[in-house]
Amino acid sequence: MEDLVFHNVCFSYESKKVLEDVNLRFPAGRRTVLMGPSGIGKTTLFRLILGLARPDRGHISGLPEKGAGVLFQEDRLFPHLTVLENLKVCLPERREEDLRQMLLELGLSGEEGRYPQELSGGMRRRVSCIRAVAANRELYLLDEPFNGLDEALRGQVASWIRKETEGKTLIAVSHQSQDAGLLGGTILRFEEKEQGERNA
Repeated sequence: MEDLVFHNVCFSYESKKVLEDVNLRFPAGRRTVLMGPSGIGKTTLFRLILGLARPDRGHISGLPEKGAGVLFQEDRLFPHLTVLENLKVCLPERREEDLRQMLLELGLSGEEGRYPQELSGGMRRRVSCIRAVAANRELYLLDEPFNGLDEALRGQVASWIRKETEGKTLIAVSHQSQDAGLLGGTILRFEEKEQGERNA
């Protein structure tokens, strides 16, 4: 497992420059909470890591061969599948017994047969979190993982994430600095200009 490093990365959407000469380093096996104003390009960084977009210039090193476990801002659950089916289709390598245990740990026991539209926003967020974090990956990308969760649930979910990602590289995007404490991670502030190498 290597550090994930952005080397002078530039990226534009059509004529709008989003990233310019970005140099960032995310240490392997560590948790980093990426913070910065809306529209600065945090989600674009995720898209570049996932290969959903390509840099106009520069490159990214240390990308894992198996890809990443990803939690998007939107929950992206399959509406025609139940909670348990949503987990099974994305986590075929995990035993049903394990998936049920994870639902129990996140306060979702008894919700296995319900459909996404029957769940509250906080419930859907927790199901999405399991779907992303229970994947056996070396890298996890979580975009606003605690959206829609109250304080008690944030602590519960954060504790579970820490357990499941122990020893793995995790990058979370958040607007709240306390999330770094919840996740046991380091804050990396992504500003308008990222000149020189930044270490998380």
